[in-house]
Amino acid sequence: MKVRRRSSQQPISLFAFQDIITAVTGIFILIMLILAIQIVDTQHQTSEPAEIVASDRDLEILEELTLSVVEITSEIDRLNEMTALAAGSTPDQLSEDIKNLREAVVQLKTERDAKDQQVLKLNNQVQSLQNELKGSQLQTRTEQLKQKLKDIESKRSKLKATNRIVYNLQNLAGKQAWLVDISDEGILAAPFGEVTAPLKFPSRTSSAFREWLDSQSDRNCHIVLFIRPNVIDQFLPIKKMITQHGISVGFDLIGEADTVIDPVSGASS
Repeated sequence: MKVRRRSSQQPISLFAFQDIITAVTGIFILIMLILAIQIVDTQHQTSEPAEIVASDRDLEILEELTLSVVEITSEIDRLNEMTALAAGSTPDQLSEDIKNLREAVVQLKTERDAKDQQVLKLNNQVQSLQNELKGSQLQTRTEQLKQKLKDIESKRSKLKATNRIVYNLQNLAGKQAWLVDISDEGILAAPFGEVTAPLKFPSRTSSAFREWLDSQSDRNCHIVLFIRPNVIDQFLPIKKMITQHGISVGFDLIGEADTVIDPVSGASS
C-alpha cells in the first residue's frame, strides 16, 4: 500500500465569496421592494388626479420664461445671420470692414464732440443775452423812474408856483367827494380825484347851483367847502342849503391866493 503524503497547503475557503453573494442578493431584493412600493404609490396617485391650479406668480414666471425663450431665439437667429455673413467673407474683407467701422466710430465721436462744443457755445450766448437783457431792462426801469420823478417834481413846482393846496380826503365810507371853492368870482365844484374840468356857478343863489345840488341829493356824496376870508359871510347860507338837500358837509379855510381846484384838471389828487 502506498501511503498518501499530507499536503502542506491549506484548502481554499469560499466563505467570503458566499458572504458577498448573499449581501448583493439582499441589496437587489431591497431595491426591488422599494421600486415596487413606488410603483404602487404612483398608480394610486394617478388613479385620483388632483386639479393643479397655477398661481399668478407661476403665470408671471411662465410668461417671463416664454419671453426669454423668444429673445434667445431672436438672438440666435441674429448670430446665425452674422455667422452666415462672416462665413461668406474672406479674412481680408472682415479686416477691412472692421477698419471701416472703427473709422466710422471715430468720426461719429468727433462729430459728437463738435456738437457738444456748439451747444456749449450757444448756451454761453444765451446766458450773455439774458444778462444783457436784464441790464437793459434795469436801465429802462431806471430811466422810467427818473422820468416819473421828474414829472412829479415838475407838478410839484407848478403847484407851488400857483399856490395850489393838495387836499387828501380819508374815511369817506365809499362816498363821492366834491370840492367846492367859494370866491368873489363865483363857485367852482369838482369831483375829488378825477381829472376833469370843474363846474362853474356865478353865485350861491344861481339856479344852476341849486339844480346841481338837487342832482347830488339822490347820490351818496360828500361836499367839502373851502372858504376865503373875504367870503366868510357866505359860508353859513351855503352850508345850510347843502344840508337841506341831505348832503354831508365839511369845510376848511384857505388864503386869498391859495388854489384848491385847478381850472383845467379840476380836483385831481
